[in-house]
Amino acid sequence: MLIQRRGFLKGLGLATCAGLSLEPCFASMVSLPKGQSKDVKFFSDKRILALSERYDIILDSFGSTAELIDILGQKASLKRPNINPLAPATMPHYVSATHVFDDSIVLLDKSHRQLDFFQHGNFQKSIDLSSYTQNPSQIYQDGGSLWIIDSATHSAISMDINGRIISQFGQLGTESGRLNAPIDIAVDQDGLTHILEMGNQRISVWSKQGKWQGSYGEKSLTAGSRKLVLNDHANQTLVIDSWKQTLLSLDPMGKHDIALPFDGLTPERFTSLTYLSTAPGKSLYLSA
Repeated sequence: MLIQRRGFLKGLGLATCAGLSLEPCFASMVSLPKGQSKDVKFFSDKRILALSERYDIILDSFGSTAELIDILGQKASLKRPNINPLAPATMPHYVSATHVFDDSIVLLDKSHRQLDFFQHGNFQKSIDLSSYTQNPSQIYQDGGSLWIIDSATHSAISMDINGRIISQFGQLGTESGRLNAPIDIAVDQDGLTHILEMGNQRISVWSKQGKWQGSYGEKSLTAGSRKLVLNDHANQTLVIDSWKQTLLSLDPMGKHDIALPFDGLTPERFTSLTYLSTAPGKSLYLSA
């Protein structure tokens, strides 16, 4: 099956922040060199996660604190209460966030292997993932369901917002239909699931039922690939390469239409690209 994803970085077609000004939050925000896309914003020290047209999430560099910012610039700290006051409080390690249809925000706490749900900035509930995950690394919202990637069990898990498993697939291997250290996941407008694999250095494509559809990116990706964004508007796949300090735009043959290097083009304090995020109506956000 031919996975038709093509396009160029200059064709992102993304608006600028949907009216949300991030200037007060990120004094270290800088513009890219002249000639690069005006729709790319670059941050240091903190990670900005574009969730929807209405909300963004800010995580600190350690993932121990999270802030919700709405379109008016109002902030709310997302804190999980200590349910057992007799037990010592332990800090979360938030590595990913998503927005679900009922206006809830879901944070993935990697160290505790759980999902924390917040609504309007208030904690609602947690879902324990420890019985079927070892190293959850990413969460992705797809309609009314949530995808979770586990790089240790080499698997992808789909569940509803109550924690009921819908589907689960993945088995360690290098051949077609196997996964090796998956690190990120996204779903395209046709409902196909794209999984970025560090171990196999490719993007594998699956149906919602877990049937292998194909793969791409083998000629361009490295084990340093970290983040995956599907830009359906331009029919392209964007990936951060943390080793080469490059933003790649991939086509179905695994060639990069554009490799946008950041090493040497930005201030010295930006030493390592680590995060890539976008949402409808938002810019492309990169963090270091």
